[in-house]
Amino acid sequence: MNFVSYQQLCEDIVEWAKALPRDFDLIVGVSRSGLLPAILLSLHLNLPISEIEAFRDGHIFEPGQRGKIPAEVNKVLVVDDTVLSGKTMRKVKNQLKDKDCSIKYAAVYSGKDTSHVDYFFKIVPILRCFQWNVMHANLMTNSCVDIDGVLCDPPTDAENDDGQQYIKFLENTKPLYIPTVKVKYLVKCRLEKYRDLTEKWLKQHKVKYDNLIMMDYPTKEARVKAGRHASYKAEIYAKSNTELFIDDSPDQAKEISRITHKPVLCVGNWTMYEEKGLKVEII
Repeated sequence: MNFVSYQQLCEDIVEWAKALPRDFDLIVGVSRSGLLPAILLSLHLNLPISEIEAFRDGHIFEPGQRGKIPAEVNKVLVVDDTVLSGKTMRKVKNQLKDKDCSIKYAAVYSGKDTSHVDYFFKIVPILRCFQWNVMHANLMTNSCVDIDGVLCDPPTDAENDDGQQYIKFLENTKPLYIPTVKVKYLVKCRLEKYRDLTEKWLKQHKVKYDNLIMMDYPTKEARVKAGRHASYKAEIYAKSNTELFIDDSPDQAKEISRITHKPVLCVGNWTMYEEKGLKVEII
C-alpha cells in the first residue's frame, strides 16, 4: 500500500517547484483535493491562485484580497493532487476549453499512465491512499476500520468504567474522522452489549457500513483479561479479504500487520505499517 502523508506532500511540493517552469502567471486548483497542493505551490512560487469555478468566472485570490484576473495572466497551471484514470482531468479540460490563455495541467502524483497531464512529480501506483482523503476514497468500501480513536474520540480512563460513565461516553463522544463512503467492516473491541448505543451513534453521525463486529465478552474485566485486542482485530482482518485496516494505536497497528502481513494505517501517528510490523516507506 502506497501512503502519502501531509508532511510528505509538503516536502514533495518544495522539490517539484524546483523542476517546474517559472513562467506561469497563475495557479488554479482542482476542487477539492487539488486545492491543497495548489495553495502550497502558489505560496512557494509566490503566484496568485484560483480554483476552477472562480477561474471560469474571472476571479483570482491574492494575499488579503480577491480580484479580477489581470490581462497579463497568459499562462496558467491547473493543479490536482493526483491523476489515475484521467476522468477528472478530462472534465476540467472540458470546463476550461473556452479560456483564452495557455493552460497546462499537472498532478503531484500520477498513476503509471502519465499522459493525462503535462507535468507530474512522482508516480504512485495503486494500491495507494493519501492522508487528506483516505476517509473519502473508494478504498474504504473494502477496508476494516476501528471506531474509538478513528471515528470518534476514545474514552478517558474515567469514562471507560463499563458502567454509567461509559454509557454517557457512547452517547456523547465527539466525531473525529467520519468517512463519506460506506465502510466494509467496522471492527471494535467494544462489548456486544453496547451494540444498540454504538449503532445509534453511528446513525446520528451518518456513518455508513456493511458490518459492525464487536467483542462478545460479558464485562470489560473479562475482555481485558483475555488480552486479545490486536489478535482479535487481526483475525477478522485476515478473514475479511479486505485491503486495509485503520486503527489509532501504533502498537496494535504493528501487531495487526505482523499477524496478517497486510497494510495497517495508524491515524494515531499517520503511519502505514505493512509486513511483520515494519514501517513501510512513505513516498
